[in-house]
Amino acid sequence: DGKGQCPFDPQHTYTALLVDGELYAGTMNNFQGNEPIISRSLGTRTLLKTDAFLRWLSADTAFVASFSIPGDDKVYFFFEETADEFDFFERLLVPRVARVCKSDVGGDKVLQKKWTTFLKAQLVCSQTGHFPFNVIQHAFALLRHDGRADFYAIFTSQWQAGRAGGTAVCAYSQEDLEKVFEGKYKELNKESSRWTVYSGPDMNPRPGSVSAAHSGGLDFPGDNVALTFMKDHFLMDGKVSPIQGQPLLVKSDVTYTRITVHETRGVLGIMYRVMFLATAEGLLHKAVELPEGPHIVESIQLFAMPEPVKNLLHPALGILYVGYSRGILQIPLANCSLHQSCAECVLARDPYCAWHIPNGSCQPARFTTKDTSAAMPRAWGAPEDPTVQKLSPQMNTVVQLPCPRHSALATYSWQQPSSAQGHTVMLPDHTLVVIMQQGMAGTYKCQATENGYTWTVAHYQLRGLGDGLDEEELAWGSSGRGILRSYWPQFVTVTVLLAVTLTVAACLALLAYRDQLKARSKVRGCSTPHSPPFRHREKVPLNGGTREPPAPGAATEEEEEEDEGSHACCLQLDGDIDADNNRLHMPAQDTA
Repeated sequence: DGKGQCPFDPQHTYTALLVDGELYAGTMNNFQGNEPIISRSLGTRTLLKTDAFLRWLSADTAFVASFSIPGDDKVYFFFEETADEFDFFERLLVPRVARVCKSDVGGDKVLQKKWTTFLKAQLVCSQTGHFPFNVIQHAFALLRHDGRADFYAIFTSQWQAGRAGGTAVCAYSQEDLEKVFEGKYKELNKESSRWTVYSGPDMNPRPGSVSAAHSGGLDFPGDNVALTFMKDHFLMDGKVSPIQGQPLLVKSDVTYTRITVHETRGVLGIMYRVMFLATAEGLLHKAVELPEGPHIVESIQLFAMPEPVKNLLHPALGILYVGYSRGILQIPLANCSLHQSCAECVLARDPYCAWHIPNGSCQPARFTTKDTSAAMPRAWGAPEDPTVQKLSPQMNTVVQLPCPRHSALATYSWQQPSSAQGHTVMLPDHTLVVIMQQGMAGTYKCQATENGYTWTVAHYQLRGLGDGLDEEELAWGSSGRGILRSYWPQFVTVTVLLAVTLTVAACLALLAYRDQLKARSKVRGCSTPHSPPFRHREKVPLNGGTREPPAPGAATEEEEEEDEGSHACCLQLDGDIDADNNRLHMPAQDTA
């Protein structure tokens, strides 16, 4: 039976961990998904869980992580829920951390099979100029050398629309959590339905403490009073000393979903913390914590088709394991061979890499304990200037000069002839667009500046046709990497398509006009035995005058043409068919 140990719906978030053979789980206890529960099961001791009737957890609680710190008798749960203690005009989500004691055995008469040490507190992660980061996505606990832990958590904001918001990474020490859990309680004033700070007398042992858990509510006087107090005082007050986390990293237009942190020692003996952050689009960001702030070393595209990362396993033996919908990937912690020069290797600030002087290559730091460099290169090891790319475009041709970006933190700028100033355009990717005209020829250099160090990443030489270049130079320059663009093929294509379109439109108009002419020339009538032929009818001039009738048996040319047309019409209507090609089915006339 998995009830209370895993969710009924795989879409419900949950967390679980095994501690000494016992399963601590935060999940939904029913298939409707509105009864969250924190439970302990699978052991020899009594099953313990939170009390749903007392609403220790809101119905929309979403669990994201749980941790047990070695040497500590507590288990921590990170989740989010709707806050009841704030008077807000809309549903307000708050990130929480809750703790229970491993030694908790439940109450005897009060809180039977229920936690007697359950406490929860609010986490705060905010930065000036941003909406509060109040939606927790994931958390990770990093053990320190002193046996304590630091908790890293990823937050977003419930007020961000689409990709207009961002993600923040905040860190909390174990001491910060303990300080709040040892502070004041909140209580619900049933008369005003408002949460206020409890100002009554202190109890000993303190409700929710480890000492109270060991007694189990059985051995100290007034146990029922203390446990009754615990039923209504499970929320800690965080106004005086909140669990405030300073954002280590705030990234716009990115939603981080998973985090793991690894600590490593650099070649100079300095300890660095590296955060591995997975995005909702399937990217992996590697960020190192530096005194001046976090630095994203690299961004790795994990999948061909974007999909979220399901899990990140803590790095071991130089490998990071990434879980996703179809399996597991193993990613090396660093790819030092990407850096081709000492400057690039050092400027990357990757604590896993160092420049190996004898070999002249960037190698993993653990293999370069001697003859290595992690300082900024000045007179040696600088990247060589790139090969000059000679281009000889025709006049009025659009030329795009790419600028390779080797570092996301570098500042890129162009050096160009003074006569070209104000006549070029730089695209967002730092590509320079030049329209080849008089005065645009010359040297163009793209330079990168980072941490006080400047180097050239692209070098172009533009010379117009006829500027004294020989055939060899022209042929050599035509193979450069600059992009020469002429819009003549596009112009011809558009012109031909326009001509074809106009021709088709004219043909359609002529066909429609011909159909109108046919409709107007439909049959107007035929001579019958009961009506005299048209040529025997008397015609009266329109001006009211008289006209002598033609001689008997004679007809004018116009009448002959009309008579012929009438006979032709009668031939077409033979077989009882009208002018609209519909059969009339009339009885045959006796024409004898």
